[in-house]
Amino acid sequence: MKSVTERATGRIMSRPQPLYRTLGIVAAVMLAGMFFYELTKELFLPDLTKWQSHYVTIIFSTVVATIAAYFVRHKIERRNRELRQLVRRKEALEEELRATIDELQGALDHIQQLRGMFPICSFCKKIRDDDGFWNSIETYIEQHSEAVFSHSVCPDCVSRHYGDMMEDGESTDITARQDSGAA
Repeated sequence: MKSVTERATGRIMSRPQPLYRTLGIVAAVMLAGMFFYELTKELFLPDLTKWQSHYVTIIFSTVVATIAAYFVRHKIERRNRELRQLVRRKEALEEELRATIDELQGALDHIQQLRGMFPICSFCKKIRDDDGFWNSIETYIEQHSEAVFSHSVCPDCVSRHYGDMMEDGESTDITARQDSGAA
């Protein structure tokens, strides 16, 4: 699983060349330039004094250092742009994460409303809500969830409440009786 930083990075930063490698290249160029200077000095400028040679060395070193500073500064600016892009992407991901957390927290709060202990009447089975009003179980659950109720009568209640109306051997399934009576 990738971390948030790795996902935010994406392809913004391809494996950059390390700064020490750039400085190593500059040092190698400088060393080669100084070597070439020493060779040409002895071949073409044998009359150069020691101080004149130092001046040339200082000027050459300054030019190479200035060029190197330009490239290093350019590389640092490019890295800073990449980092700013990463920061913006990270902030966008954090905002998305906060929104997702808020959404999940809302869903969790909604689910948790139906947990816990409910004050219920022992006789009529109504539930007292937070405002102190008594509601039927069906009303309370429909208000606090996405559940919807339909009513029917179980076989025990049919025989208990409608037993004297039932003929012997007749089915106690009131739903089946209603269906056959309608046909």
